[in-house]
Amino acid sequence: MARRIPRVLIAAALAIAAGLRVALKTRTSPKPIEFSPEPGSRPELAAEIPRLRVLAWRAVAVAVLWLLPISGGALGLNRLSATAQHLLDTGTKVTATVMSAAQPPKGQWSIVVRYEGGGVERTATVLLSDKRKVGPQITVLVDPADPGHVRTPEDDNVDDNLRALFIGAMIAGAVGVACSAMAVRGWSRRYAAVMRTGWRSASVAVHKAPRTSTTITACFPEGETLQLRETPSTHNSPRKPRHAWIGGHGTAIVVLYGRDDKRPLPVPARPAKQPGRAKGAGLG
Repeated sequence: MARRIPRVLIAAALAIAAGLRVALKTRTSPKPIEFSPEPGSRPELAAEIPRLRVLAWRAVAVAVLWLLPISGGALGLNRLSATAQHLLDTGTKVTATVMSAAQPPKGQWSIVVRYEGGGVERTATVLLSDKRKVGPQITVLVDPADPGHVRTPEDDNVDDNLRALFIGAMIAGAVGVACSAMAVRGWSRRYAAVMRTGWRSASVAVHKAPRTSTTITACFPEGETLQLRETPSTHNSPRKPRHAWIGGHGTAIVVLYGRDDKRPLPVPARPAKQPGRAKGAGLG
C-alpha cells in the first residue's frame, strides 16, 4: 500500500494538470472592444501599432543585458572559490603567531598573523569564516607563488562583503530578467490585441496617488466611460490630462497619449476592478 500512494498522487497531479490545460483551452476569451477610426483621427497612428512589437523586442534586449550581472556574479564567486581551493591544495603549511584579533559586534572577525614565507618574516590579515576565538599560534597555508597570500585550513580568507556583492549582482540580474520577461509577454499581448482592434479616440483624466497604481478614466465621444489601471512599466502616464487613443481588449490595453511635437507615448493598462463585476468578464 505504501508503494501505491506515490503513484496515486502522481496520477492525481497529472489529472489536475490535464484538466487545467483543457480548461484554459476551452475558456471563453473576453469580448474585445470594437474600435473604429474616429472622424478626424490621425492616420499615422497606424504606425504606432508595430512600435508595440518594437517595445517587446527592446524588452528582450534588456533581458539579455540583465544576464551580464548574473554571469559576472557567478564568475566572481567561482573565482573566489577556485582561488581559495587552490591555496588549500597547494599551499605550504607553516606555524604562524597570532599578533592581534579583531572581533567587531557586526561583520567578519579577523586576525593578524606573523609567519615566515619565502625566507622572509611577514604579517598578514586572515578573515575568519566564522566568529571564533583562536589560540596564540595557528597553522596557515602560504602560497608558494605569492608568499603574502595566506589562509588557514578552516578559513578561506575571503571577504564576506565581496561575496555578498557577487550574490547581490546575481539576485539583481535574476529579478531584472524576470521583470523583462514579463514586459516581453505584456507588450507582445498588447501588440496582438491592438492589431485586432485598432485605436479609439478618447479624452482621459489621470489620477495619481501615492503607494498605489495610477488610474485612468477614458471618456469616448459616444459618452462611454472606461476605468483603467496603469500596469507597472517604465512607460508612465503624464500628470496632466491629455487626449489619447485606446487600443486592445480584455486585460491587454494600451493608452496612447498624444504629445506636442513628439511621438505618442504608449502606456500599458488593464481594466480597473469594479464592485459586482464578475472576474474575467470582458470589457465589451
